[in-house]
Amino acid sequence: MKAKKRQRAIDDDAELKPPEPASVSPSEYNAVVANAELVDVLLVGASFKIDAKYFDSRPNRVLQFGLNTVRVVVDEETGTARGAFSWSVKAVDDSDQLLKATATFIAVYRKLEGQKPEAIEIYIRKLGPFTTYPYFRSHMSELSWLSKANLPILPVLTESSLAEADDTEG
Repeated sequence: MKAKKRQRAIDDDAELKPPEPASVSPSEYNAVVANAELVDVLLVGASFKIDAKYFDSRPNRVLQFGLNTVRVVVDEETGTARGAFSWSVKAVDDSDQLLKATATFIAVYRKLEGQKPEAIEIYIRKLGPFTTYPYFRSHMSELSWLSKANLPILPVLTESSLAEADDTEG
């Protein structure tokens, strides 16, 4: 028998905020919070490119980071769900993109049998960025060290810094 799955993807240009909880009651959401168990966080895709000009003295160089795409898949039959979160860092100077790194991490959750799919999606969209960001932050530190790019350590993620990062990624 084929598993019943609910999938909703957000394009790069779409807003990354969770859907409005109009159809989810607080008790439905709280049931997901009480039952969800993080199984794993997996790196499923990455890229890194640095231009030789990056190493020149460039006083106008600006570092940007952000969450680019989110995809949530809920498998009601197995009681599992996963959220894929694509992060990026760019270094730009005037019109030149000097460095770009991207990484997609998947957060996998279980023990969601009988939970409302919309409540699961809201939970993963809210929690997933904070679950996957430390992995991205660590990944970027390693790339910086290996490439001798001397990138600053990415900041700690907060609700407000996530909103600001989303705003700069347009």
